[in-house]
Amino acid sequence: VPVFLLLMPDSYEDELTEMMVAFRAVASSVRERLLFGYGFKDTEPWPVFAQQLGIPASAKGAFWMIVGNGMDATGRDWSTAWLAPPSLGFQIYAMEARGDETAEDVTQAKVQAFVDRFLKQVDEMAPPQVWEGV
Repeated sequence: VPVFLLLMPDSYEDELTEMMVAFRAVASSVRERLLFGYGFKDTEPWPVFAQQLGIPASAKGAFWMIVGNGMDATGRDWSTAWLAPPSLGFQIYAMEARGDETAEDVTQAKVQAFVDRFLKQVDEMAPPQVWEGV
């Protein structure tokens, strides 16, 4: 299952409560397809993670990404709901560097648009199967 990961600067911590409202709203609408997680860029283990992604320590702002364990980006196999380290096949499916954006600039509409773009591409690549009950 792909993971939407918000990798943010420690300065976001004071506004985290307000941001989580937007993330929870989006996460609840796509919970069968994505997991959501976050971490602070300056708090372990995130600096190592950022370094493995090639993100310089001096980078400003947050990074939004959707990551997973291989080419099955459909998010429909809960038996693989874990995130392997990069050395074991971890892949980035989508990523945006948010630059000078502050925590208060993070809105539900922006998060939803990012997630929807990714899911639209996944559905074009591998349309979901529809099961009808009797």
